Amino acid sequence: MQLVTGGINDVHLRSIHERGIEFTEEVKAAVAYASGDPQLLRECRDNGTKLTLWCRYDDSLPVTLNILKRFLDTASPNYVCKLVPDIFHAKVIWWVGYGLYVGSANLTDRAWIGNIEAGVFIDQNELISMDLVEEFHSFFEEIDKHSYYLTNEIYRELEDLYRANRDVEDSIKNARQNFNSNRQIPKKNPLNMISKSTAVDNERKRFIKEWNSTLQSLRNIASIVTKKENQPNWVPSGTPPGVQTDQFLHAYYYNKVRSGSNGSKKHWLLNAKNKGNPDKALREAVQWWSQLEAPPSHEDEHMKYWYPIHHELLARDRILKLSKDDFRRVVSKVFALWDHAQRISFKSFGFTEKLPHMNQQSRADKFACWLYDQRSISGKTVLEALNYVLWSGSRDDVPKRIFIASHDEQWKIPHLGISSLGEIVGWVFPDDFPPRNGRTSKALTALGYNVKIHTE
Repeated sequence: MQLVTGGINDVHLRSIHERGIEFTEEVKAAVAYASGDPQLLRECRDNGTKLTLWCRYDDSLPVTLNILKRFLDTASPNYVCKLVPDIFHAKVIWWVGYGLYVGSANLTDRAWIGNIEAGVFIDQNELISMDLVEEFHSFFEEIDKHSYYLTNEIYRELEDLYRANRDVEDSIKNARQNFNSNRQIPKKNPLNMISKSTAVDNERKRFIKEWNSTLQSLRNIASIVTKKENQPNWVPSGTPPGVQTDQFLHAYYYNKVRSGSNGSKKHWLLNAKNKGNPDKALREAVQWWSQLEAPPSHEDEHMKYWYPIHHELLARDRILKLSKDDFRRVVSKVFALWDHAQRISFKSFGFTEKLPHMNQQSRADKFACWLYDQRSISGKTVLEALNYVLWSGSRDDVPKRIFIASHDEQWKIPHLGISSLGEIVGWVFPDDFPPRNGRTSKALTALGYNVKIHTE
């Protein structure tokens, strides 16, 4: 479960939606008020994602006419607006199969970007574990009983009301101007009332600060797990410290964190337990690791084969020449990309029908071939983006280039995010940058460290 308060904790509903729409085939939105050009409504229509919107109907025109007209003009059974009269004030959005938001935010730019809002996001695994799936199905079914389909007649009725309201807008506007020039309480601007460039710069500074802090934590762990007394006897000789650290955290996550009940969010439960003394939690985890008589999850194979493949294929003089088959080999040895390939919606591949059933390797291969052909808005290839991150400047500026490659339109490649870039950098430069992906951050969180999980 995640608190969503926008500018206060830097968790925005917009970001949740951008991840959710990749992994869902249907969105159910029970949101009373909507205005402007809401991202949720626009992208569901443009991506062909099935959407049902339940919204409020009364004489205050809670939903602007342009939004209602879009539903009527689209005329699709997969893009439906229903109106609930007078008593409706809900704000619930369900990316079915991904997770659900309950809070205070309406479908407006201010609510999604600038306002102080308060809500929670509950991922699908939590909905299941808390027996909430059927409850929310019942919630939407009950709302539907009180709703009415948007029709041309209703739209014309609301259009007439809008025209009548506009006749008195001038006097209201004058009264408001007079109020605002003499108001007793100064006006409070939205939290994001700064220039776009300043906002991006601030976000970049926060990212680099957190990334470098976590990087040092990984280096500190590397100094511990590489001590002779802490190394299992099956660790291959000559394995770089960063690779050993990554595989230690890999084994810890899948055997101590992900396993058992509440596996999907167990890292937060363990964080609550261990954050008071992460050093003790780390020592206990290292002791468990050192006594393993055999690798629990193929960690020895990762040490033997993954690092050499990246060292060979992503070398400075080779990376821009990789064939599609070479790139497929890279993707198959990047956990973040492999895992993403298993979750990505078929619509993200540009298909209109579901992909046939494939095993994990086949799906990863298909994703790799698709990713190889993608371009940034400025036309950069995925190989050029990786070359930029790895080889276009000083080693010290790699975190800065990770941020740019995942945010700047010149370099940003669809579905190549911070988690994948952080892991790739770690495999290529393990002595300086232990691999870091979403799983790494969750393992550190479970050990009691205060780190940001970029995949949540």
